[in-house]
Amino acid sequence: MAFELRKKKLPFTDKKVIQGLLALLILVVVVLSLVGDKGWLERGKINGQEKELKAEISALKKEKLEWYGKIASLRNNRTYVETYSREQLGWIKKDEYLLLPPKEEMPRFEYLPEVGEAPPETTE
Repeated sequence: MAFELRKKKLPFTDKKVIQGLLALLILVVVVLSLVGDKGWLERGKINGQEKELKAEISALKKEKLEWYGKIASLRNNRTYVETYSREQLGWIKKDEYLLLPPKEEMPRFEYLPEVGEAPPETTE
């Protein structure tokens, strides 16, 4: 007695159900590949963010090199130190005079007393 494999024909409605489920499965897979957590749309956003971050990193590296250049100049170049201290800190040499605008034109801060003047009384 030999076993015979016979193809069993499915009824027409069963074929349609299986084809419909298969089409639905393919549709779900396609939609998830487009919109899912790691889909094409999300990858596009991530690639854009990656480009922005790479540009920011390169700008920061450039700024870092500029700072290293300033540090090297401060360590090795006495003229640069003098120029920097004059421009940024307002320093003057021993034999120089500092010219200030008249007292009326100078900004006055309420919380700073004049030289030799007692600080204002607080009424709190």
